[in-house]
Amino acid sequence: MSAEAKSETHRRDADHPDSAADCRRPRSDLWRSFFANIAQIFLMPQWYFGLLFLTRCTARSLTNPQRE
Repeated sequence: MSAEAKSETHRRDADHPDSAADCRRPRSDLWRSFFANIAQIFLMPQWYFGLLFLTRCTARSLTNPQRE
């Protein structure tokens, strides 16, 4: 391969960073962002309000079953 062809290939790859070698990147980014969003919910300073709310909802559903 000539130097000019190598330069063109390198330029083309630089323009399109999503090459075949990076085909798994979007899925891992999706999981990483999902867990980051979950962490933001539970690591905020008022996380205990969410815990109290979930506890209350669970207790209500266990003590007051819906009538048919």
